[in-house]
Amino acid sequence: MRSLAFIVLLGGLSLAPSAANATIFNVWATVGGNQTTTLPGPPTGLTLTGTVDINTITGTLDSLSLTLAGDPNVFTGSFGCPSDCTFYFNSGFDEFGLLDLTGGSSLVGYNGGSLLADSYIDTSSIAYNLTGTVTPADAATPEPSLYGVVALGLGGLFTALRRRKRQEN
Repeated sequence: MRSLAFIVLLGGLSLAPSAANATIFNVWATVGGNQTTTLPGPPTGLTLTGTVDINTITGTLDSLSLTLAGDPNVFTGSFGCPSDCTFYFNSGFDEFGLLDLTGGSSLVGYNGGSLLADSYIDTSSIAYNLTGTVTPADAATPEPSLYGVVALGLGGLFTALRRRKRQEN
């Protein structure tokens, strides 16, 4: 009976979600005025939206996909992370920007927040302020651990065999 209790306990523990290594965050930002003169420009008022995939255990940015409203280019490249994430359109630096997520601190344990004041997007060689938020995307239900499934299956098999043995006696 102790073996059965142990198997059930092991199965239950392994079904518990483990610490997430990577978290998808939604980015939503509004383009403001020119960083140098604060004058509005063509992208002012547009939105920059998309996702960033951050490994919150190691503090690294695994990927990002951002789109400026009305712009066919998708920003998918990045470097300079973990804290200040420079992003760019893959054809080069025609368009690029900076998402300052932590002010130079690590992304370990990052759980979202406001973009910091030095965040910007550069179009036509002019940097425009970005203001916005980074929020965790809806988490999918974690899949059960394989160990949990095996342990629960063995527990059920063990119980069935014990019942059958009792019925034979």
